[in-house]
Amino acid sequence: MVKGYSWIGWVKVIFIIGTGIGDSGDLGKRVVEVLESADFIMGFKHSLSILRSFTIGAKILELDIHDVLDEEGISGIVSELRKYESAVLLVSGNPLLFSYAKKVMDSLDTSEYEVLPAVSSVVYLASKVGVDINDICMVSGHNAPDIRYSHARVLSLLHEGCIIGYFVKGVDDYYMLLGGCLILMLL
Repeated sequence: MVKGYSWIGWVKVIFIIGTGIGDSGDLGKRVVEVLESADFIMGFKHSLSILRSFTIGAKILELDIHDVLDEEGISGIVSELRKYESAVLLVSGNPLLFSYAKKVMDSLDTSEYEVLPAVSSVVYLASKVGVDINDICMVSGHNAPDIRYSHARVLSLLHEGCIIGYFVKGVDDYYMLLGGCLILMLL
């Protein structure tokens, strides 16, 4: 069993692992060790699909989107993770970028978890098109309580000439934002 390290030594830790862009070959050796030795793994169907590439003996629990929308759902996730010696919360992308994992981390003491991040889609795409990640303004519609704020932020930054990395909330979000960009171009 892989355990995390804290200032008091090796301890029971909840691992919060990002799957990056979903290619198991991009995951680091430590992530693979943790996944293969965990006794419990939870996440959304998309994130859990990466497990097909590994030998997993853990109990697996597939989350529903409604599990992460409110405090009660987050509390249930935290409670379930705390039951196991080696628990993993598997999230798509990077758990430190616009992820529900932040809500889970906020409900845990920092000594209870270890984040094993992965390359986010924005970093991946920036590398493919040759854009320095330091030149990108990142905005998310993922957890926005009012999507209009995210759209207004994107349009304002575009108007200022910024390069935007935008995490869409869904297809409707994408089309609404695209419409706003077209209007901005016509001004």
